[in-house]
Amino acid sequence: MAIVESDRTTEAGIREHPSVLEAARSQAMYLRTYAAGGRVPVIDATAAVHPTAVLIGDVWIGPDCWIGPNATLRADQGRIVVGSRTSIQDNCVLHTGPDGTLTIGEDGQIGHGAMLHGCTIGRNALIGMGAIVLDAAVVEHDAIVAAAALVPGDAHVPASMLFVGSPGKVTRPVTAADLENKRQCTEHYVAMARGSIGMSWAPARIVVSEGARNEEGA
Repeated sequence: MAIVESDRTTEAGIREHPSVLEAARSQAMYLRTYAAGGRVPVIDATAAVHPTAVLIGDVWIGPDCWIGPNATLRADQGRIVVGSRTSIQDNCVLHTGPDGTLTIGEDGQIGHGAMLHGCTIGRNALIGMGAIVLDAAVVEHDAIVAAAALVPGDAHVPASMLFVGSPGKVTRPVTAADLENKRQCTEHYVAMARGSIGMSWAPARIVVSEGARNEEGA
């Protein structure tokens, strides 16, 4: 695995840490990253990757990204590029076929349990929880794919439109309220990523209170 620094490391709040790069290296000792085909994951020093996530091969993680628990990004045949300020949430699966590229633009949001395969996700797009986006599909900027929706291979979701159903269809334009909710969620995950700089990902001991013991024994 390689850790890189970007312009984000000079921003207020990030620069305050004595050494962002050193913090990233400390955090990296707990990560599950693997080489494949001579390629290794490349992670920006300001990104946060949970230690239960798995990154394999030609994976690029941009600044201020959040990669959640049990997410799998497998680029053993192609390439996966995750743009800055993007969250890949718990239990997501990202993969692409031979010589393919899966790209997510900046400010992306990939909801819990979503599956992406060889597709292109535009800037500030939202893929809802449990949604599936298949090979060569394109979700344009500011679009929303609803939870549990299926975007078939080669499908096209236009910019600023809502896609619903399995298999789905475009149902309406994205509203200002939709985009505001999306913005707030993006900022939440960026804050989580920044708050993780220097954090120890060492496993925690389980502490059981006396009350819990009494309840179990009752």
